[in-house]
Order: sequence, then structure tokens, then C-alpha cells
Amino acid sequence: SGLQVFSPESRRLSAETIAKHTPEEGLIYISGSERFVESLRHELENDYNVPHERIIFDFFDGYHDL
Repeated sequence: SGLQVFSPESRRLSAETIAKHTPEEGLIYISGSERFVESLRHELENDYNVPHERIIFDFFDGYHDL
């Protein structure tokens, strides 16, 4: 258990990378622009079957293009 922080090799964080490196019952915290966060949340839930309850997120106000 405990907090696990990782830095992806590519510059863009992907749902695949998150799903691959997160323990099955681990919480996932995503912070960034609304578009970025919603995109990752959608992929995690739909493509990697991560339950909504395991995804915690917030948006950076004013950052629409990240």
C-alpha cells in the first residue's frame, strides 16, 4: 500500500499507463484541465473497467487547452 507516484516515459500520460501501474484496489487521482481529466476518466472507466469510485479528480480552472 501507500502512495505510488510515477512519471511516464512519454510526455502524455495515458489511461493505459495509469491502469498498468495502479494496484487493483488503488485510488487514482487525476488533476489537470477539464478536457484532459474527463478524457482519462472516460478511458479508465470504459476501456480499463476502473470503477468510478476509484477515480478522484479535479480541474485546473482556466486551463482549457492542456
